Amino acid sequence: MGTFGLVYDRALFLASSSNLSQLAFIFVEIAFHRRGPAALPESRFLFVLVLIAYLTVSLLALQINWPLSQTIAPLVADVMFCMAFFWVVLQLGQRGARFWQTVTALLGAETFLSLVALPLLVLRSAATGSEAFEPFTVLLLSLVLLWSIDVGGFILSRALDQAYVVGVLIMVGYVIGSFMLGELFFPTVQ
Repeated sequence: MGTFGLVYDRALFLASSSNLSQLAFIFVEIAFHRRGPAALPESRFLFVLVLIAYLTVSLLALQINWPLSQTIAPLVADVMFCMAFFWVVLQLGQRGARFWQTVTALLGAETFLSLVALPLLVLRSAATGSEAFEPFTVLLLSLVLLWSIDVGGFILSRALDQAYVVGVLIMVGYVIGSFMLGELFFPTVQ
């Protein structure tokens, strides 16, 4: 058994999912509410892979407007807050055993949504100051944010065995908390 149980989980992951593209498609299906977090194997190795993908895509997205030196600390803080917040939520809901599947589903779906938002972020950056395009890109990015809350609410409702609205309310609290902490500790990165 390696660090964080990665050796054992790697074998479990490889045995349960022979094709990475099929696995990636599960996150798309989660984003469209076709599958829940239970569709993913409970694997720390898979979590690490998804975390690497999430960090990579997030760094790409953040570097559209900020230098790398201003993006790493907020991104690490965001991941730590995400894991701590959802660990507490799952513990309070007596569903702590679902932690790895839940955070893997959340980060994987968020990676997919960030890929959707990436061209919009580029367009918004290029359209800054343009009265014709900037409001349109802001609207589309706001819709992606709402979709993110929707998907997170769906994942949490499945993980907690609660109504969808409960999951959405928890996600709204998470997003507000994340924005507040980001503004408090990293006011230059929005």
